[in-house]
Amino acid sequence: MGEYFDVVRQAVVARLSRQRRAPSGLGRAEALAAKELALPETALTRWAADACRQRSEPWLSEHCVRTYIWGALFARSDGLAFDAEILAAASLLHDLGLALPPAAPGGTCFAVRGARESRRLLASQPVDDARRERIAEAISLHLNVRVPPSQGTEAHLVHEGAAFDVVGARWRDVRPADRLAVLAIHPRQDLKRRLVPVFQEQASRSPRTRIAVLCRLRFLKLIQSSPFEE
Repeated sequence: MGEYFDVVRQAVVARLSRQRRAPSGLGRAEALAAKELALPETALTRWAADACRQRSEPWLSEHCVRTYIWGALFARSDGLAFDAEILAAASLLHDLGLALPPAAPGGTCFAVRGARESRRLLASQPVDDARRERIAEAISLHLNVRVPPSQGTEAHLVHEGAAFDVVGARWRDVRPADRLAVLAIHPRQDLKRRLVPVFQEQASRSPRTRIAVLCRLRFLKLIQSSPFEE
């Protein structure tokens, strides 16, 4: 029950925070940023993109790429400095747990499984332990209701980017032109319809995990009612 009450507490804090927050939007200087933003050109990012595409269906791999772009846009509008390579790798691998074989009934949260698998895969890459842990931690944390920058800037941005893409969180903070520019390059491919049964299956198989608690808190309805048109 401890995880249930922790997720409920996070949901209440997040809702109050959104109520207090005025929409920031993106300034004129950032208006075209979405068109210009792309994954960093590094060996690690290229490897992570390949790993994501090889293990995920196209609708899920596009979600992972968009998670990076939205997260980077929020960093620009919020004035947050971040490591683009770590944010990209964590975004691309953040749903790795959904692409793994089903867990045993009552098993571990898919975000935790994805973090463990990312550590295993990253061991084959020339990445130092500290950076590998920052990537894995961002993946593990992204399913929390709230991930403040104090828990890691890149973890915060993965969470913000994924939440925007899945439920439209902070919708007014991204200009319509930027949304259209990103979606023209990385279409959603019916994300709502595809994601809901995946989460339902995860919640049913592992009823004590975060995704199961979130589903009991009407998370699936938030996905279905998100402002994205599909």
